Amino acid sequence: MATKLAKRGAAAPTDQADSSAHELELMDMRGQLAAIGKAQAVIEFSLDGKILNANDNFLKTLGYT
Repeated sequence: MATKLAKRGAAAPTDQADSSAHELELMDMRGQLAAIGKAQAVIEFSLDGKILNANDNFLKTLGYT
């Protein structure tokens, strides 16, 4: 991965291909997160322990609305 990061700094013919690959990887990760959110109870905390987000599955599991 370090070599890819180093290549991004310089203008190279593969920059567009690298960008397309990065976009596809990002879309894949977003899809995976969406699937996890639909199938599992998920809660997100800040570093100080405050709840930032809780999905419907989490709320229903604990009896919240």
